[in-house]
Amino acid sequence: MTAKSGKNTLDLMRKGTPIKLKNYIKLMHALGFIHVKNRSLSEEEMLTDIWKLLGGTNDNQVKAENLFIVLAGIMNIHLPELLRKPDTDYKKKGILYFDDLNNAVFGTFDDIVKLN
Repeated sequence: MTAKSGKNTLDLMRKGTPIKLKNYIKLMHALGFIHVKNRSLSEEEMLTDIWKLLGGTNDNQVKAENLFIVLAGIMNIHLPELLRKPDTDYKKKGILYFDDLNNAVFGTFDDIVKLN
């Protein structure tokens, strides 16, 4: 068995571990962030805002790794691994920064606080 290389590997790294909208909602419920039955309007808005922040729409997926970053931010966890590295180019989208492999990080610990 040989290791994959080239464009396929980069595509897989950009895609990460895909999570679909339906599974995202199940995960948010399982973690206690929302109630599946009788969800409030604020819970719906929170779900939608996070999904959009991660680049998700009804017909696509987001990287589970990026969802982890956002959930850690929501829980106000301040780990250096959640922050961008100063010597790397990032594209800013909302309060998140994305590298060339579409990995999300926060700019500063203050950005994590803004998420709450």
